[in-house]
Amino acid sequence: MTEKLNEQLERVERASHAGKFGLYVGVTLAVLGVLLAFSAAMVGRERTEQIAAMVDQTKASMKHNGLSMKYRLLVAQLRQIHAQEIDPENYKKWDAESKKLASSIANADLAKVVRIVRLENAKTLDAEVPPESDVIKFAALAKAVKEQQKAAGRWVESFEGLVETHWIASEQLERAQVASEIGIVLASIALLLTSRYAWYGSMFLGLVSMAILW
Repeated sequence: MTEKLNEQLERVERASHAGKFGLYVGVTLAVLGVLLAFSAAMVGRERTEQIAAMVDQTKASMKHNGLSMKYRLLVAQLRQIHAQEIDPENYKKWDAESKKLASSIANADLAKVVRIVRLENAKTLDAEVPPESDVIKFAALAKAVKEQQKAAGRWVESFEGLVETHWIASEQLERAQVASEIGIVLASIALLLTSRYAWYGSMFLGLVSMAILW
């Protein structure tokens, strides 16, 4: 950027020695140089903000993906727990029938064996089937993660418009920068060849650059 400004100053200095027309061209070169420097700075700023927004969007997307994975795991575990649950009606029916059969056994030792079997089955059920309170807490946790996932998804979507806005702005500013650069070339040609048409073209491009920047 400093080199371009130095080149502009040299052109303006040469223009000051080329008479009245050269003075006009020199002023045009100075204005175009300012437009070029300003548009280049604005392009850099928009690109930086665009990259920052894309980085934030990537972070939000990673968080959303992590929450999605966590929610799927919780749902899978809930389904597994549901599959292990016993139908209350069938349980009552089986328990009543088991008690009836156990009470009909006359042999005391055999009755003890049946009692031991029932106790072991009860211990197994208690170990494998979680209590209802734990299942409710687990379901509430899955619901909370789902809400966080939705919020993270909206967060990711919010960056799409921001990234696009910075991209469009940078593209427009680059057009202003190119117009200024071409205008400087035409002004230099106008100075070397004393061509008013080239000077008019450089001023027109300067106006185009100003209109875009405005």
